[in-house]
Amino acid sequence: QVIDDILDYVADEKTLGKPSGSDIIQGVITLPALYALENSPHKAELRVLLSSPLACQENCEKIMDMVLDSGGIDWSYEVAQAYQKKALKLLKKFPESEAKEVFKKITGFIVEREF
Repeated sequence: QVIDDILDYVADEKTLGKPSGSDIIQGVITLPALYALENSPHKAELRVLLSSPLACQENCEKIMDMVLDSGGIDWSYEVAQAYQKKALKLLKKFPESEAKEVFKKITGFIVEREF
């Protein structure tokens, strides 16, 4: 889910299968935006913009720029990598099998998708 949250900010519509910023337009506050709400130099303005669905729709591009400028994308990617590392560590407890290899590949695919 974290990677999907990131892609909503950085991928094009063809990659996403939906317009960039769809989460913001719908008023959905994802991990990158949560980071920006705490760390952006514009966090007060961002809080106002994110406080209503109408404001989100009308200011989608501005909100996206604020989130991108905050470092929220990089931080969210680090979170995704940490979850991947945790998943791989948990998989070590299981015996080698085809299913285990598939799960390893899935974690790699999810985190390493191109933005």
